[in-house]
Amino acid sequence: MGLQLITGPATLPVDIVLARDHLRIDGEEQDAAITQLIKVATAHAQQLTGRALITQRWRLVLDGFPRHALRLPLPPLQSVESITYLDVDGAEQTLDPAVYSVNPTGLVGQITPAYGQAWPATRAEAMAVAVEFTCGYTAVPDDIQAAMLLLIGSLDQYHEDVITGTIATQLPYGARVLLSPYVIPSQP
Repeated sequence: MGLQLITGPATLPVDIVLARDHLRIDGEEQDAAITQLIKVATAHAQQLTGRALITQRWRLVLDGFPRHALRLPLPPLQSVESITYLDVDGAEQTLDPAVYSVNPTGLVGQITPAYGQAWPATRAEAMAVAVEFTCGYTAVPDDIQAAMLLLIGSLDQYHEDVITGTIATQLPYGARVLLSPYVIPSQP
């Protein structure tokens, strides 16, 4: 299995003005540094949750179709653009959308054969199936933005992972609490 980014996010999940206000910074002189902090916080939030925070397009490449549901990573799923596969003769085919069903509303998006249908046979070779899909939030939830602002503030204020005083504390705990409902459990 492999994931390839086709089209990255067009915007950041936290607006630079909002981040600047949160950091209590006037003026635009530090916007490059703030943008970098937003990108780092975005990467951390996406890695922790297993989600795409902003609309983006990906290609998932598999060696064949699964036995049952094809689970798509990086929820929330917005749409499936295409499913292509190598048939048993090695010719590339595009799967007709009428033969599969897309469920974008679960914890992760799933594609299953439509009623009375089955996945087609594929050539027994690596990368025989490719699914192009769009995922991410069209509007980032407020608690994810709040968690990211906490991360951005911590990154800006503290240049170490742990602050020691009378008690050692890993930062930022509040961000982890805010992101915890969005964490996708790992699959067996």
